[in-house]
Amino acid sequence: MLQGFTKFKIQSLRDQLNLPTLKERITYFTCTRMFKILKHHSGCLQSYGKLPNRSGRRDQINLMVPARRSEIYKKSYFYRAALLWNTMPFAVKNVNSSVLNFKTSLASWIMQKRNDIYIND
Repeated sequence: MLQGFTKFKIQSLRDQLNLPTLKERITYFTCTRMFKILKHHSGCLQSYGKLPNRSGRRDQINLMVPARRSEIYKKSYFYRAALLWNTMPFAVKNVNSSVLNFKTSLASWIMQKRNDIYIND
């Protein structure tokens, strides 16, 4: 150990600074990428079957996730991103909003999930 440095716990420092965990960062960037794909290049996801939500509006969509046939497919980006996208509340995944508004809503949702976990524990 180097002189003058004290031991500290990374988790407590992360909590004090309110920094996202690695899992939260992956969620944030995966959902942001999926939002951009759906907003600008939805034609490339025809195999995932863009579907309207229950109210019939096309601006808040769920993705149909094809049945996986192999464990390799289970680890693919689009499979995992589609599952993650479908877990988000409809208020967050409004495809007609701007990228900035989406990111703000997404960050709030991720932080709310963190708070829910801490409250329920």
